[in-house]
Amino acid sequence: MKRSHRGCAQPSGMTTTEDLWQKKKRVYAQQLTDRLKDDEAFKRSFVQTAEHVRAIHKLNLDYNNRRTVEQSMCAISAASVLLVFVDCAVDTPWIRVINTALTVALLCLLIRRYTIEVHIAIGKGTLPSDVRLHELPSSVILGFLVEFLICSLTVPPFITNGSFSVQQWITRAQVDPITHAYFCKFDGVLLGRDCYLLYSYPYVHPSIGIALTEPA
Repeated sequence: MKRSHRGCAQPSGMTTTEDLWQKKKRVYAQQLTDRLKDDEAFKRSFVQTAEHVRAIHKLNLDYNNRRTVEQSMCAISAASVLLVFVDCAVDTPWIRVINTALTVALLCLLIRRYTIEVHIAIGKGTLPSDVRLHELPSSVILGFLVEFLICSLTVPPFITNGSFSVQQWITRAQVDPITHAYFCKFDGVLLGRDCYLLYSYPYVHPSIGIALTEPA
């Protein structure tokens, strides 16, 4: 004869594993409460231990945040370089607008990264918790300035060509003995009391570099 095991109820006297863990948690919590109530030294050490645990957790979060920021910076840099090559092939202003926006985002992430670096240094104890900007190590400030300068190199949108002038000094201007007016005895342009040669250099932006033409 077959027996059916359906509907078999668990005996009321048996205790599950979850019930055992709950009992252990209550026992440990009661023991900890009793010890904290009567032992001042343990209470102080417990508070200090809790602070250390929070500091370690904060340091772990800072490391994770730094890794996330660095990965985002790498992705933005790769996209920006790709857009530069696209801009060389297709001359459209919207590409430079996007590249400028990516550059601004990259600089913001760079500032965020160095802020996290300072928090990590504070968590490791190499910097005081109340450190100010001018009190940071020179290596940190110099590294930030160099990276900020390199990351900020970009061609602004809607700037494709232009020109700039260079002044080459020749000599002091001569004075006319009759009119007492200044003039350039040799070839040149009178600017104040001096004579200069003026050179005008037109240029164009091919996205990756600047192409200079012969002086006009």
